Amino acid sequence: MTPLNITDKTGKTGKKVRGVCAAAGWLPVLLAVFSAGCAVSPPAATDAAPREPGHALEGGPLAEALKLTEKERQILSAVVDRDRQLDETGLYMMLARTAKLPELNAEQFKALDQPDYANLLQRPQHYRGRPIRLPARIYTVKRISPGHGLTPSMWWPPDRPVWILDCLVPAEPPGRTADQPIRVLSIVEPAFCQTSGQAPPEEQTSYNVQAERVDLAGVFYKVYRDKDHQGDDRDFPVVLTWQLTPAGWDLASPLPMPPKIMLIFGGVILLALVYIFLKLHTRKARRIQARTVGESPPAAPRRGDENDSSANVDPLLREAVRRYKEESKNKDAANRNG
Repeated sequence: MTPLNITDKTGKTGKKVRGVCAAAGWLPVLLAVFSAGCAVSPPAATDAAPREPGHALEGGPLAEALKLTEKERQILSAVVDRDRQLDETGLYMMLARTAKLPELNAEQFKALDQPDYANLLQRPQHYRGRPIRLPARIYTVKRISPGHGLTPSMWWPPDRPVWILDCLVPAEPPGRTADQPIRVLSIVEPAFCQTSGQAPPEEQTSYNVQAERVDLAGVFYKVYRDKDHQGDDRDFPVVLTWQLTPAGWDLASPLPMPPKIMLIFGGVILLALVYIFLKLHTRKARRIQARTVGESPPAAPRRGDENDSSANVDPLLREAVRRYKEESKNKDAANRNG
């Protein structure tokens, strides 16, 4: 068989993205809300002690999908660790089994075993064919299919691609050792990964991504020996993945919420609160202004307003008043003389 064209490209250093949230000092409440919207929960620490990986198989759809026949058990038992062979019958048989596994919600995902990286290397037979979960960073995505990197097999459909992901598993606890590489064969495309540069066309088989942090659910297959980026022999755990989600989606919410979405959500909340604050401040200023205008004393009449108002009287009425005053004055004079 033609060996799988898998190369190690995990030596690249991922760029860390740092976000800074700032606001005016007179808006402490808004700062707190915005900081909460931008916060990203840290991934849960991996238990370094070995754990039995069989609890997720006790009943349910996972157990049913991974229930092997006698022939399949014989094929899987023939898998050899620490050799340079991946293009083998056991791989295609387990890919077919992995493709039957259902999508998990957050609770089901957390129920999967998360073994320590060293345990996968030291006890591959113990974990072989079992579902596990792992945090990882993706650096390279490579698309292969039967006849184009995969050997046609009765176990795998000829028109269905597989994606090879070069990943690093973070060390637990951080800083104890360098991040460890794994080989991931995924039956689903990591569509949420942001490519470095222009996305490849359908025919292109390989492209780089920007060190995307993911949580993956997969079936452990074997320990594979290959050259690392420095040209030295190294052992790589091989995981067949059926579910990839942005890192941290299962820690606080059953729905994925990447850090970028949380940043946008926090920004929207901040803008809404600033708008409300300014609206209330403007209304209060208008009420104070209206109350001040309503309490002002009436203006005193200006001198000469009475004379100005008499000029607007009808001339006939003014003449009638003048005659009436003269007749009244004459009558008064006549009465006094009589």
